[in-house]
Amino acid sequence: KMYDEDIKSAREQAGTAALSRFAALSNDDNCTAAAAWSLVTPEESDQDELRDCIMEGLESVEGGSRLGSDCAAMSSDNCMDGRTAIADRWVDEMISRGSVRNWRELANADSSILHSVLSRDTKLDAEHKNTPKTFMKANNIIHRDHDLSLVPSIESIDTWIEAAQTRSIEEIMLDILGGNEDLFILLRDEGPRAGTPKDLCLWSSIPSMLFEEVQTALKKRNGEGIDTEMQIVEEMDVLRWCKR
Repeated sequence: KMYDEDIKSAREQAGTAALSRFAALSNDDNCTAAAAWSLVTPEESDQDELRDCIMEGLESVEGGSRLGSDCAAMSSDNCMDGRTAIADRWVDEMISRGSVRNWRELANADSSILHSVLSRDTKLDAEHKNTPKTFMKANNIIHRDHDLSLVPSIESIDTWIEAAQTRSIEEIMLDILGGNEDLFILLRDEGPRAGTPKDLCLWSSIPSMLFEEVQTALKKRNGEGIDTEMQIVEEMDVLRWCKR
């Protein structure tokens, strides 16, 4: 019990000291830059980013979808070509009608709204068809509204959004860390296990401890002879990450 109280006291003292350092650094140029830093969602259209998220989603659900059963009767190359063509169509519709231009925007998207946008595309095509057909699998992963168009279900779109969120978290972390990918890998996979903005937020009350964890991970790398081009990490850097 006494040991637990000592740990709690040490953490409280570390947190108080860290907050004092934050105040002391408030007039520092680096801290001013951190305060001025803000997260910006890119507005550029990137079809490759959107296609990557859709293809990952298709791989996770295609076994129970019409698209998956169609692929079962094709060669692997033809199956891939078919998935890519369908994904490209969905990408075009998301960009032109859904205002979703890249995976950062897809990560913030509403699956029901995207489903409505992609269904509207199908309905417009169906107006030019005399004999539209309807097909839906029991698990409602993907359904075919007519011969040439596939409409993803909300559940399927959710997988795209999840893929986009995973990629966006990595991108945001790299932004917070000034583009240092090696440092991101260290934070995510080694010592601190702080690979997301939420993780950094949890460390924000005790940044000095996060700094110690980073230093320990760096020493372990050096001890194992791992070649790294990572620049020296100072406590001020850790404070900046947490503040961002």
